[in-house]
Amino acid sequence: MGKFTIRQYLDGDGEEINALYREVTGRQRSQEEYQWQWLLSPSGLGDIWLIIDEERGGKIIGHHGVMPIRFTRGDTDLLFGKIENTMVLPAYRGRVLYPRYEVRFQREYIKRYDALFATMGPSEAIRTRLATGYQFPVEWRTLYIATGSAFSFDSVAFLRSKAWGYRSSIPSEPGGNDELELGLLKSGFLSSEAARSSSFLNQFWSNARHSFSVAPRRDAEDLQWRFWQNPYKRHYAFVFKERGAEGFAIVSVTSRGVWLEDIAVSPNETEAYQVFLGVFLDAMRSSGVSYFGFQSTSDAANVPMLQAMDQHELLAIKLLRPLRKRTPARMPRLVTERGGSRDVQLHDWTLTPIVTEGR
Repeated sequence: MGKFTIRQYLDGDGEEINALYREVTGRQRSQEEYQWQWLLSPSGLGDIWLIIDEERGGKIIGHHGVMPIRFTRGDTDLLFGKIENTMVLPAYRGRVLYPRYEVRFQREYIKRYDALFATMGPSEAIRTRLATGYQFPVEWRTLYIATGSAFSFDSVAFLRSKAWGYRSSIPSEPGGNDELELGLLKSGFLSSEAARSSSFLNQFWSNARHSFSVAPRRDAEDLQWRFWQNPYKRHYAFVFKERGAEGFAIVSVTSRGVWLEDIAVSPNETEAYQVFLGVFLDAMRSSGVSYFGFQSTSDAANVPMLQAMDQHELLAIKLLRPLRKRTPARMPRLVTERGGSRDVQLHDWTLTPIVTEGR
């Protein structure tokens, strides 16, 4: 049967973890990309647990990771843990009863966090989340927003593309689009370099956080790590402050198009988002962007943002969505004892793709 042990991450494990990641996912990941994700977050080191085959010289055959992500709720600072890179080498899946290991790992790290969550994953991961106490209170929503007329030839072209068959198609392909990126800069978007020194972005969350319930933290160091230092792709920021609303949107550009990575508007009300979107969509359209993708969840806290965005969704998609047979993915969440004592709830999170892996 083999002799398996467990241990936490040690300096020097990154290369072998990346080899495991490559074999399981088929993706290449550099040491820079690994370190950015797991070792350099402003929240501190990730919780990284490894399953070792001692009979093969201490080979790493399994990995369970928790990425610490800073959240806030009004004045309160919170720390959430995102389950990421849960994987076992294919050859060992019949020999290792993985859920038992995850239960052991969870006992070790759960006291650090106010809540744990995962974004999405295969059915095997969902079954493991169920077995380890997670609930699935909300659905993921994927929107494709038109920057001009909601009914256009662009929406027809979108439906004919492979993109319509995927949950989050736009970020799935690396590589940028120089013409779109230049258009964004000409339309007033800030490059990562300019955004890094933006006084507006660096100060925005200190006041805006009071408009939100549970939300990812967006202080200067959070934005710096997640976007401006991201080794996978470049990001562009749009900032706005007028007519009683202020906020920002951050987008990335791939060979397929534009993805809205984050948006936050204060006050967190539908009318403020409508004012913001009016100017933001004009800037996107001037940049050459006809539509873009975005994801959020069905939390009640997201209603102001989603109500404003729904008005601009590509009409063809809105009409045809009821005909699709796909069941929306649900988001696994677990409020810990620490979080419960601080009144963290399962249903009031304001989420954007800022909490995704960042690829």
